[in-house]
Amino acid sequence: MRADLLVDPKSHDGIPGEDFLAEQIALLRASTTLPLIFTLRTKSQGGKFPDDDPERARELYRVALRMGFDFVDLELTAPQEVKDFVLSHRKMCAVIASHHDPKGELSWDEDEEEWGRLFEEARSYGDIVKLVGVAKKSEDNDYLKAFKKSRREMYPDLPVIAMNMGDLGKMSRVTNGFMTPVSHPALPSKAAPGQVSAAEIRHVLGIVGEIPAKNFCIFGKPVTHSRSPALQNTLFKETGLPHHYGFHETEQADEEVKKMIRAPDFGGASVTIPLKLDIMPLLDEIDGPAKMIGALNTIVPFEGPDGKTVLRGYNTDWQGMVLALRNAGAHGSTSQQEAGMVVGGGGTARAALYALKEMGYSPIYLVGRNKEKLATLTSAFSEDYNIHLLSTEEEASAIPSDKQPVVAIGTIPGDSPIDPGMREILISIFSVGTTSTANVAGIAATNSNKVLLEMAYKPAVTSLMQLAQNSGWRTVPGLEALVGQGIHQFRLWTDIVPLYEVSRDAVMGKEKEAQ
Repeated sequence: MRADLLVDPKSHDGIPGEDFLAEQIALLRASTTLPLIFTLRTKSQGGKFPDDDPERARELYRVALRMGFDFVDLELTAPQEVKDFVLSHRKMCAVIASHHDPKGELSWDEDEEEWGRLFEEARSYGDIVKLVGVAKKSEDNDYLKAFKKSRREMYPDLPVIAMNMGDLGKMSRVTNGFMTPVSHPALPSKAAPGQVSAAEIRHVLGIVGEIPAKNFCIFGKPVTHSRSPALQNTLFKETGLPHHYGFHETEQADEEVKKMIRAPDFGGASVTIPLKLDIMPLLDEIDGPAKMIGALNTIVPFEGPDGKTVLRGYNTDWQGMVLALRNAGAHGSTSQQEAGMVVGGGGTARAALYALKEMGYSPIYLVGRNKEKLATLTSAFSEDYNIHLLSTEEEASAIPSDKQPVVAIGTIPGDSPIDPGMREILISIFSVGTTSTANVAGIAATNSNKVLLEMAYKPAVTSLMQLAQNSGWRTVPGLEALVGQGIHQFRLWTDIVPLYEVSRDAVMGKEKEAQ
């Protein structure tokens, strides 16, 4: 947070007051779980805050420390009373001791001794050292690089941020490598001359080979019409990564697949039917949820302790379901026990059961035609899942009114008629079994907060969705879950959390064009 760039409408000079700053911090805390840095950049250091107002500076630092900032930027030129105040609370945060030379008065070459003095002063009280100059020629980045190298040799464990401002200093930002301040397209302006975005930094690093280009793909059959390539390639482009995502259509986890996932340029893969189980023996490790669900949909390569590549399997299908349901308003059950429902007894039902359990729903009703098949499916789940099997309309009608499901996940084929017996069960549940005592409008009003996630992609409105909608349930198409599971895959592969709207637009692109 650049507190000096905030404008308080109630302040006579726009500088934020304590209450206004506290409100802004609370808003920021509510919108991100990332570590936060508090910065109050003064005018002489390239910011907007007065150099000669230590009292107000101390007040704003007090608010920042009270509200739990992870890092606090403290300028070397700050008044001693401000330094003393912040450093007396240093156990509450990490201190970034900083010095900026916005006028370019110091050269990394000719004034190396002065930069060295500033470095030592910053090191004396900072957990992190930050020095920023101005590049007047491209060689200034080389001099800066040499300065950083010499200090790294002297203090190998000290984190250092050192770069140049200005257009010619952009390369120093690309190569800084640690806590580099970046701009973002959503920001109204750049906070410093020469700032670049994280995507631009990755793009340059990809061009020069610092980020090696990797190959990603989806395994399974059919996959030629999968939206995963559109999603992942869009995210690679948006984040500036040089990778490529394609598809490999196959029904077998054969030697060709093994060769692909063991290749040096393999970055990761999505896995769909019929390989979600068959591909497991080719991997080194399986994640806990994937073991529980009995299927994986994601392969992630890691570097092991011995430097060799380790392939680990994950299941993000259930995470996609959770994200889709939460975006639709189903936030899960906590103290109030609310029931959930899974329709179908195939492989996807296992991920659905896991998702609803993770969201806190209990009991969980499992609806299907064959009770023996349902019992076999649920035998792998522990008793605390509280799974109740429903294979007849009588069983559905016997559900108490306070145990009716408020959320459901459909896992049956969307392009086939629903079995008549299962249809009766679903009508009984969706209508809450009260058609004799309430009119249709009343049922719809009661059910308006209930959500069905349909995992089938086609048709756009399945028979299951129509049944739920007829009773007032809100319905969510399966492509929403595809967005969610793809976002989690991208995070596993890159350690970057992509923007949801960008991801959703990539998945829904073809559907938008058809409308």
